[in-house]
Amino acid sequence: MSRLGLYEQIDAAVCAALGDIAGQHAAGLDVSAAVPAKDALHGDVCVTAALRAARELGLPPRALAEHLAQALLSCEMVEGAQVAGSGFVNLTLSQTALHAGLRPDALAPHKPKAARPLLCLCQNPQENRQLWSAQAVARLAAQSGATAQFVAQPADVAPEAMEAPLARLVGPGKAFGAASPAEWAQLCQDGARLQAALGGAQEVIFFASRGAKFRPGLFEALLGQDAPDLRCKALGAMAMGPPLLPPQEQLARLYVLAHRPEAALDVTQKPYLRPDQGNPAFVMQYAASKLAGLAAASQHAGAEGPWPSEQRRLALHLAYFPQVLDLANRRAEPHRLGQFLAQVAQMLLAARQAAQKRGEKAICPAVIGACEVVFSRGFAILGATPLDEIT
Repeated sequence: MSRLGLYEQIDAAVCAALGDIAGQHAAGLDVSAAVPAKDALHGDVCVTAALRAARELGLPPRALAEHLAQALLSCEMVEGAQVAGSGFVNLTLSQTALHAGLRPDALAPHKPKAARPLLCLCQNPQENRQLWSAQAVARLAAQSGATAQFVAQPADVAPEAMEAPLARLVGPGKAFGAASPAEWAQLCQDGARLQAALGGAQEVIFFASRGAKFRPGLFEALLGQDAPDLRCKALGAMAMGPPLLPPQEQLARLYVLAHRPEAALDVTQKPYLRPDQGNPAFVMQYAASKLAGLAAASQHAGAEGPWPSEQRRLALHLAYFPQVLDLANRRAEPHRLGQFLAQVAQMLLAARQAAQKRGEKAICPAVIGACEVVFSRGFAILGATPLDEIT
């Protein structure tokens, strides 16, 4: 049985099918775009490969999608394939394929990352959002076999050394616009620190504050060929209150890393402690706290039949976990993982509620087991542990 995850197998089948349809012209196409369907009426999985490959192959997208759908029907894991819209292919998968996609080894990433990233902060290492984001990115890199070197405060180099190169990019009518004296001073300092951190690194991820201290693309343009692989990530401001107790800090960390990085967050009033369905930190911890009881109930369940629709949607979402890890790793964006875990939590609680309404005490064991794997790995990457109880 293949160790590849469910969506990796679908992508491989799509590539093989395109090769049969277009021959050597399909070589080198990037078609890894199978995702869980947003609507159960559209099947289980949505494949956009025909839309992405049509121009390169010189074919109408819908015609290519029809050929692709027909070819994918020959795959053992595919029970149905329908063409929709201008070139989408919606797949219905077999129950066997869904079960295989929830195995622990299928939920692990399988794309080793060769680079050894250097993580840099532009501010004091006590700035929690930068620190927590960088730590999560380091753990994401470790999942793919890379060892991240963490530099909380890059060595200072004379900011004056950056003035001439920056003057070519920043100013009235220049590519990155004018800057106030305070902004200019900060840009010079950040550029100098970043240049000092570049020596010998294969990949540099620079975490910068939003606003005056960060302009998208500026540092990449400034350093050019001097940076082997430079990515600058903008992080919105975050207001923190007094020091937090460990459980509160874990909730605050989950709360911050489940929001988009450009969002300004004010956690001085401890919104991460608010027990409602709109709080991703609470929902994640609450769902995780219910897993032990759900796992115990599933062990005494009878033979599994077809999964209810809400459990099937949850299973398809869980199987996408390796792709989320890969995307969050490649883009150095741990919030993608935080948002994914919050969605898993919402879907798990909805499946639990639906089962209770039907008078059922258990959710299928394969789904619960996959939830345990995903929460365990996901929480560890975000720097938290599931609490035993949360109210």
